[in-house]
Amino acid sequence: MNMITPKTYQSPDQIFPFFAVAVGLVCMLAIADLSQLFLFTLVAVAIFFVGIPHGALDVIVIEKYCLKQLPFQSSLLKRVILYGVYLLIVLVCLFFWQSSPFLGLLTFYVLAIGHFQEDWFELNHFLARICLASILLSASVWLYSDNLTSLFMLLGNDQVTAERFILLLKALNSISLISLVFIRAFHLYFKTHIKTTLGIALSAFLLPPLAFFLAYFCAFHSILHTKRIMTDYQLSRFSFICWVSIPMVGTALLAFAFFIMFNNIRPFDENLFSTTFVLLFALTVPHMLLTIWSEKK
Repeated sequence: MNMITPKTYQSPDQIFPFFAVAVGLVCMLAIADLSQLFLFTLVAVAIFFVGIPHGALDVIVIEKYCLKQLPFQSSLLKRVILYGVYLLIVLVCLFFWQSSPFLGLLTFYVLAIGHFQEDWFELNHFLARICLASILLSASVWLYSDNLTSLFMLLGNDQVTAERFILLLKALNSISLISLVFIRAFHLYFKTHIKTTLGIALSAFLLPPLAFFLAYFCAFHSILHTKRIMTDYQLSRFSFICWVSIPMVGTALLAFAFFIMFNNIRPFDENLFSTTFVLLFALTVPHMLLTIWSEKK
């Protein structure tokens, strides 16, 4: 297997047309008079069927690479350890969010920034990538602070905590913008990839937060990651479907169990939204840890 290096990452310019189409779709939905239930259902379906499958590819990394790294003879024991630890991390993250929604949300943002900066590996400057990812994830705070406050409250935070988080995001966005001004590597990258960078950045500032996250996560980040894994492991589309089928079934069962747990406590639509994003957080943690571990090895 070829080792994963920045050269194996797909160029963001190649994925930008998919993102542009997704932005057009979410814009049409944003101006439509949709009920909250329909909107949250659409978000949940898109994230589950388009966004999460790229994380389900972790099973390929485990089977084709990580098993070789453990110093045990038994393949069964290796699988029990690796998949057991993966599932344990997911469960710990689910309960962690329930015990402290603010820390869960804060951790989610930190992880998302660290993960989304990988989308910009052609920008050969780590701090610049971190700043760019921070800007994209916090840009909507200027035009849609009330909307974000409501979403943060749906994730278990009270209004005061949600408003404090809004202030934190404004500070993060301001610091990141100022930092990029002084990073020469970003200026050079921006000149070469002006259409992609400017198009995505403007979308982050102008689109409602859920609309932008949906377009970016499903039609940009997930496609980039999936193409990288398919290239590194030489997967056909049929092989991709076969590999992700079982993890997706497991994820669906876990989501259903988590949804049922709180179905009598929260309204249906709010529970659907909370389940989607808390589960996404819980899956992101082991996904990132596995990515970091495999690349370091």
